[in-house]
Amino acid sequence: PRHGAAARRALVPLAPVSRGAWLWSLVAGLASIAALAGLWTVFGSLVRPAPHVLPNTQGVPLWTALPMLPVGITAAPLTEELAFRGYAMGLLRRHFGVVATLVISSLMFAAAHLTHGLYPTKLVVYFLFGLGLAVIVWRTGSLLPAMVVHSCGDLTFFTCVWPHDAGRRLITEG
Repeated sequence: PRHGAAARRALVPLAPVSRGAWLWSLVAGLASIAALAGLWTVFGSLVRPAPHVLPNTQGVPLWTALPMLPVGITAAPLTEELAFRGYAMGLLRRHFGVVATLVISSLMFAAAHLTHGLYPTKLVVYFLFGLGLAVIVWRTGSLLPAMVVHSCGDLTFFTCVWPHDAGRRLITEG
């Protein structure tokens, strides 16, 4: 067979995952989130893309604003993992090898984030994050670990990275 046993392995979107696979996925995923947050910050110090638009919660009652974060870190991971790693990777695997499947689905993931602007620095981070999530799905055969890692990534970027984009100084500014 053209792509070996791993390529023939069926993706079961919500398949149970072994404890070892969960541990590997979470450690690798959290390490990649930390690295990508650093990369985003470095890129933001080299060039000034438009800051991410986050919901303005000024004047919004706390009981209304608090649920926004759990919804924000749940909705995208569920829908994007189903779309890009579940559906798209499944279709791509029928026609391409493992590497091409991972890369093309990650390019699609980055392209979906063009709504944040056509900034190569942002798109590189989205592509790398998508690639990391695709590898998690490929290695575990399940979307569940990728959904959890994606949620952790969104939580990190929503709370620790993007709120500081607008005030980040360029290296050339001293």
